[in-house]
Amino acid sequence: MYSDSDTQTLVRRLISRAYITNSGMLDLARMGLSELPEELYDLSKIVYLNLSHNNLEEYPDAIFNMTHLVYLNLGHNKLSKLPVEIGNLTRLRFLGLGHNQISELPPEIGNLTQLTRLHVDNNLLTDLPPEIANLVELTYVNLGYNRLKRSLAETLLGCSV
Repeated sequence: MYSDSDTQTLVRRLISRAYITNSGMLDLARMGLSELPEELYDLSKIVYLNLSHNNLEEYPDAIFNMTHLVYLNLGHNKLSKLPVEIGNLTRLRFLGLGHNQISELPPEIGNLTQLTRLHVDNNLLTDLPPEIANLVELTYVNLGYNRLKRSLAETLLGCSV
């Protein structure tokens, strides 16, 4: 296992490589991160960002300026809410938020009209915003192991099924 110093050095190298090569991809999964270095803020044109299986409790502000993102995985962290700024990421096709502590999705989730896959399983959701109906490109949604009072169908149709 890496020491904190080794992990920070490795993360900075991975971010630098993504910046220098302009690859558009950055995978920082399973790094034990509780925060991200400021170098991440320079990657505004990134399209693939995997921050899953870390110890993040808050969303790094830089993420919501990455308007080219197509893939964002924040699953298996310690996140408790989804900020309204998620609505800025209108190019997203994949959003992974499973295995966190999220209790509600903001109405701005409805801005993600290109989203095809949504993972919000194993959270604390009790309801879904009606704006979820705007996600007309969704082909897969995982809502399992939440505390939902209504099904997705009931939310979308606005009635009891």
